[in-house]
Amino acid sequence: MASLGSLTRSISTLVLQFNEYSSSVSSQPSEAAFLATVMPEYSQQHRIPLRVLVSPTNFHNLKRMYSQIPNVEVQAFRIQPRHLNISMMLLLMSVSQNDSMPLYMAQVTRVLREMAMESGGCFDYLDFRERLSALRLDRVQTPFLHQRLDLLDSYLDLTGQATSDYFVDGGVTILDLSCPFVDQNTACILFRIAIDLFLSAHPSRGKMIVADEAHKYMTESPSAKELVQTFLSIIRQQRHCGVRTVICTQEPTVSPKLIELSSIIVIHRFTSPEWYKVIQKHVPMDTREVGSSEDGVPSGLCQIASLRTGEAIIFAPSAHLIGEKDMVLDTRHRTFRMLIRKRVTWDGGRTVICIR
Repeated sequence: MASLGSLTRSISTLVLQFNEYSSSVSSQPSEAAFLATVMPEYSQQHRIPLRVLVSPTNFHNLKRMYSQIPNVEVQAFRIQPRHLNISMMLLLMSVSQNDSMPLYMAQVTRVLREMAMESGGCFDYLDFRERLSALRLDRVQTPFLHQRLDLLDSYLDLTGQATSDYFVDGGVTILDLSCPFVDQNTACILFRIAIDLFLSAHPSRGKMIVADEAHKYMTESPSAKELVQTFLSIIRQQRHCGVRTVICTQEPTVSPKLIELSSIIVIHRFTSPEWYKVIQKHVPMDTREVGSSEDGVPSGLCQIASLRTGEAIIFAPSAHLIGEKDMVLDTRHRTFRMLIRKRVTWDGGRTVICIR
């Protein structure tokens, strides 16, 4: 959009979205989906191509919900077997080198190891299932394994009918796994598989990965911790991969390590003293107290609590700001307040006010 700036090449973006799905009435679409529709005054501008990938088991409900937003394409997230690899299978089976594993899982790992040595790193899913059948594992004794395999089967495109490209080149792809059959652990595993596909299979070099509403799935579960480690690895080598990451959360307690590696921290209004204690460890806030010594409130928390709609406190050590008399301001060890511009696209997250 020329009025906001220009890019030599558009960035391909993957947005991760997950909500505990209870009914179509209480569920809301991802706010990122509203990027597909601009406000009427900008109708002549080029719109952003946007695709939503959803769980096959909740495809019809989510398609009905996202179809209310103009210019949004909705598809079922189905993985082509040729895109599977050994590391993905180990990930799906939740195999960890640090934990002791049951005997049947050791047998599955041995099968994967043999396939890796025989095929030179390539993976054949149908061959894998045949080898598992040859092991004659009792389904009653291995419910976890078969549960994982049944889950994978529901997301695989065994008929070859799905599109070969999951993501929109130069546009936004939302992976919404809100589904009554998908829990937090499963969502985190599928997110990691999608990230691997996005980084390896997608041809675009300029990429961005957005974890939206991260507090809903980046919990203390083992799969969530592995997802956090995936993000930490990407952030540490992002300049080598041409990838940028954005973590959006209402709770700054998600992962302190993610805050430590952030180059830009945007803080909107909140009033929780516990959240402020977390932020204060990573952001240079004003430590003076307002009020008496008995019930004094940190000045930094007062600044955050007094933010108005559209305002934010920014910590960006590498930012360059121009002050009075065209002087460059030093932001390496301090925060500054910024007014965020209004959206040029539809605001799907606007506050709904009830008036009696």
